[in-house]
Amino acid sequence: MKNKLILIVGLGLILSYCTEPEKPSVDNLPDDKPSLEKPKEEEEEEIVLSFSKSKSMPTPGRKRAFSFAIDNKIYVGTGFGTDESGQKYLSDFWEYDIQNDTWEEKAPFPLGPFSDGDAISYNGIGYVLFGKKIVCEQIDTPCNHIDVGEVHAYDPSTDTWEKVADFSDQPRLIGGNATLIGDKVIFVNNFDAYTISLIDFSYTSLANPPDFINDATHFMIEENIFLIMGMNSGIGKKNCFTYNIPSDQWQVLPDFPEVGRYGTVGFANEGMGYVLGGKQGDISGQNEQFKDIWQYNPSTTEWKKVGTYPGEAYSWKVLQKAGGAIYVGLGDKRNFLTFENDWWKLEMK
Repeated sequence: MKNKLILIVGLGLILSYCTEPEKPSVDNLPDDKPSLEKPKEEEEEEIVLSFSKSKSMPTPGRKRAFSFAIDNKIYVGTGFGTDESGQKYLSDFWEYDIQNDTWEEKAPFPLGPFSDGDAISYNGIGYVLFGKKIVCEQIDTPCNHIDVGEVHAYDPSTDTWEKVADFSDQPRLIGGNATLIGDKVIFVNNFDAYTISLIDFSYTSLANPPDFINDATHFMIEENIFLIMGMNSGIGKKNCFTYNIPSDQWQVLPDFPEVGRYGTVGFANEGMGYVLGGKQGDISGQNEQFKDIWQYNPSTTEWKKVGTYPGEAYSWKVLQKAGGAIYVGLGDKRNFLTFENDWWKLEMK
């Protein structure tokens, strides 16, 4: 009898351990329970844009000037602006010393009044590619805008210019955006793209852009060239594209999220792209002007407004990187009527 009782009690204990206990109510969970929410990702570090005023260019204002940087010097020339006689196309050429904050006039551009050329520097020489030569034969008559298919080289050691190539038989190589890649230039304009050797000035056609690209701004991040917005029929576009250099392939990116614009300037810094200023157009009701600065993240294809340009001009400014900083200035102050000659140093922290 005693042995049966022990057996029954032991069997009961085993059953009690095997039975699933009742789940506690969610309302009664202890207060120190671990959170089921994912931890928030660390916020991106905010970029700080620090502008300081540099010495203004010692000439009247202008827009559509070309520029390039060699060591600690920035070179700026030509464009459309004003002088003592009024508004006109210009041929003068200047050197800015970033260490001494001084400007010095150099040998003028050899084609005379000139506009819309793009420029790069390579091995201590500046190259001005294509553009428009302005010929004004008589007073009070419209000037002739002649497309230029030439490449001119400037040697700062001798303060001299030399024509080094002529692509006049290729009319599609006019205006556009030039990006230096090693000893070559990738040049994009309208529906065409080329690579041009700076050794022998041979050129090769590249994959055509997926859409019309005109008056866009551009910057390069790693092996990709980004062409941002631009103009079509006098109105700013929102279109954005990227060209991958190794694969010779284009990609259409999401549109810029605000009003389309042209006449902007752009640059890349620490893996991000930046676009500054511009205008919507000169048509009534579509003539908004901009001084805002936008940051583009190529990893997320997202845009973020990060600052405002402190200068007076809105569009067609000059921008160059030199000596670890960015220099920007000049430009169209308001609808082709007035121009600016101010000059700013931008440091990013």
